[in-house]
Amino acid sequence: MIKELYPGVYVHSSHIQKMQSVILADERALYVFDPCYFTSEIEEIREYSRGLETQERERWLILTHSDWDHIAGVHDFAGYKIVVSNSWDEANESKMIDKVEMFDSEFYVDRPWIGKMRRVPIDYRVTDGDSIAGLAFFEAKGHTGDGLVSIYGDIAIVGDYLSDVEFPFIFTSSRDYERTLTKFQEMIEAFGIQTVITQHGPAAVGPAEIQRRIKVSEDYIVRARAFVEEGIRKEWSIEQIVEAGRDFPYEGSPVAMGIRHFHDGNLRLIWKELMQAEE
Repeated sequence: MIKELYPGVYVHSSHIQKMQSVILADERALYVFDPCYFTSEIEEIREYSRGLETQERERWLILTHSDWDHIAGVHDFAGYKIVVSNSWDEANESKMIDKVEMFDSEFYVDRPWIGKMRRVPIDYRVTDGDSIAGLAFFEAKGHTGDGLVSIYGDIAIVGDYLSDVEFPFIFTSSRDYERTLTKFQEMIEAFGIQTVITQHGPAAVGPAEIQRRIKVSEDYIVRARAFVEEGIRKEWSIEQIVEAGRDFPYEGSPVAMGIRHFHDGNLRLIWKELMQAEE
């Protein structure tokens, strides 16, 4: 179902991972962000956006990063110019295309194509401070190496950061993730951000909620790093550290079983970072 968050700002919530696809429409352009995931959902997003298309509006499709659940709908938007981060990770994209195929074949998801999904036909690569058709862009690394934040007025569309249903999933660098959180603070002040639309779970509305999400993300990373450091001091193996971290709390509760492997991965990545720093 597509809901209007604000005039001209529409959000579609997927049945998988509370994935949030976004449509923005103003006088000059129509923007679609991460249209996903199931075929019927992509068709709904496509049909809704088609109703907003005019001759005057340029058509843009923005990908917040290259993960599998964010790229599956790109080929349904012919005629839209595709924008990604200048750091777009083609190796990760290739792996994620395989993951789309794996998921679809396991759960019998039909697609308009047969076999493997084609690569993303990128039109523009943007970096910090670039702007296109009323959007300002900033790179956001840490979750992946190719995250992209889009600023639209006082709204920030941030990909998989600042989610209310996920702790930080850190795939590339905990230090980069912390730098991205600092960058969010700077963007909030510079642009007067009042709403953050994350790609998983509900938007953060208002400065207090935005700041709360930044703080809990920062706190998680600091505590996870301290936990791994303590394990290293005790001369635990990484497997012992991961096992001891199974009850690690996030917002007062243990990490949920279904996403615990992401927490395990965070501990392993932080352990690797700390061990490399000692060399």
